[in-house]
Amino acid sequence: MADVADVADGQSQRAAASAFSRLKPEIYKTNAGKIIVEDEILNFLVVKMRTLSHDEIVLLVTNCFTSEWIEAAKKALFEVCPNTSQRCITYKGQQKDSNNVKLCMRVLNECGEDVPRFVSHFLDDLPPVSFNHIDVSTLLGRMEQLNNEICCMKRTLEIQSNVCESLREVTAAIDGRLIAVEQPLPPATEPVAAERISDATVQREMVTTALTPTVQRETTALTPIVAARSSGQTQSPAWTTVVKKAGRVKPAPGNPAVQHRLHQGKSPARSERKKTGIIGTGMASNIKTITTKMVSVFASKFDPNLDSDTLSIYLKDKLKRKVICRKIETSGSRFSSFCVTAECNNVAEMYDPHLWPAGSFVRRYFEPRQPRGVGFGAAGLEVMLQQVWRLQQKEDCIPVSDCPVLTSASLRSYVHCCLYTHGTAVFWETRFYTDFLVCRMSSREERQAYTKRWKRVKREFAQLEQAEQQQAHLHQEQLQQEQPQPSQLQLARECEEVSELVAMPAGSVCSSEEDNGSVYSATDLDICDVPMDGLVHQTSDSCNDEHNIKGSLKCFLQHWALKHQIPHSAFHDLVVGLKAIGHPGQGTMALKFYISC
Repeated sequence: MADVADVADGQSQRAAASAFSRLKPEIYKTNAGKIIVEDEILNFLVVKMRTLSHDEIVLLVTNCFTSEWIEAAKKALFEVCPNTSQRCITYKGQQKDSNNVKLCMRVLNECGEDVPRFVSHFLDDLPPVSFNHIDVSTLLGRMEQLNNEICCMKRTLEIQSNVCESLREVTAAIDGRLIAVEQPLPPATEPVAAERISDATVQREMVTTALTPTVQRETTALTPIVAARSSGQTQSPAWTTVVKKAGRVKPAPGNPAVQHRLHQGKSPARSERKKTGIIGTGMASNIKTITTKMVSVFASKFDPNLDSDTLSIYLKDKLKRKVICRKIETSGSRFSSFCVTAECNNVAEMYDPHLWPAGSFVRRYFEPRQPRGVGFGAAGLEVMLQQVWRLQQKEDCIPVSDCPVLTSASLRSYVHCCLYTHGTAVFWETRFYTDFLVCRMSSREERQAYTKRWKRVKREFAQLEQAEQQQAHLHQEQLQQEQPQPSQLQLARECEEVSELVAMPAGSVCSSEEDNGSVYSATDLDICDVPMDGLVHQTSDSCNDEHNIKGSLKCFLQHWALKHQIPHSAFHDLVVGLKAIGHPGQGTMALKFYISC
């Protein structure tokens, strides 16, 4: 502080010495009408007001200039700036110089750019700016921030150095273990020098003493490996050699169809273990491939009265290709929904917002879950029979291919088998050995329509049978042999064969209008002995028969074929099919109860 006071006193003395010629500022006017004021105080104020604070400027001016000089500069400023609103006040007391300097700065701030040009003739009279005259708080803040950053860097370097030391210790321990394990040993047949044995033994002892107890146990566990290698097995390369040649090893060629995850020692994921396949890129001019996809989406929130044809035409005009729309029937919904299917190159084409009407909702279409097979028990069997019942109400004969419930899995469990030959269908169950499946008519009108159709079919069968009899009669006349008709003779023989069999159940047999008559040629059919309780269902013409037929399944089918005049070809195919597929046995109580309802 004493040095600063000495400097300030020296500056005051220098200013006082030169103030003798500056008691009054010099004012000049140019030919252009501009005013130039030669005064060091006013020049200093105008220049330093842009860089220093007012307090610092007041301190510098009062310490470097005399009171007379400051007073003269104030009067000259009011003389060249007559338009200011400030009044030229004469201050007294100890703060006179400070108040005069502040008044001059207020005048300069008020006038702004409308002030004369202030110049300084004696540059030595201008006060210097040092750390004693400026605000160093900003510099101190920056220095403090820099100090904190340096301290953080020191702590980080200290942590890193500790980690490096730990890594060096671990590396040294691992190197010692590898040296002990990979120490080459001569074959047992060659003489071993005492020096090499002693060196290797000393080296192992040094490594063992330097390791932790855990490492010692691991080294002890590796002793059998060293003993095995001493018997003449292939030696592995040293650790240093492996590290040097690690960059030269080429990666193993990968299989494009199989991708494995080899990081972190994890087993590959299930999706990665599967063979994903490849896509061909070869050029072939005569072989074309299909690159498009059939995309199905669920479109909803349409008007309930909208039909599928209208929506299909609209989308066809938009996509310029064939579109299939199927309306999804839902009960209790305020809007209609559709399943839309189209062939697209990219799936994103079906999810374009500009393709669909405003307000509609589109997402991926999920197929309803289909049961893989009916579950065990009476409940599952009842569900299956209800589905077959609904189909039976529409058609008398249901082939396996037309029945969605008859899947491959269901056939292996206990869904009814079906023989569909020349319009004749017979259903039975192969797992529980039930009676023949009979789907009864639910109303009187359906039964009457069913009876009328049976009568029409019977008339057609009678005509075919008559034509066959005429052909047989002509054939007999040609042979001039008097013998019974082949059909009657064959039926008589078969009745004699099945008379020895025990009775077994038989079921309903339905027939349609499609049939082609031909000459009957029957074959023997071996049927297991199963008791028969009687017919489950008969037509209206035969439902009031005098008694139920007791006998085998073959006997029942023969009686049914004769009664309804079934052609021989149809009966022969039916018998052969039953023999190939199997025959029913005893039924379960659940199915019998359901059929009897």
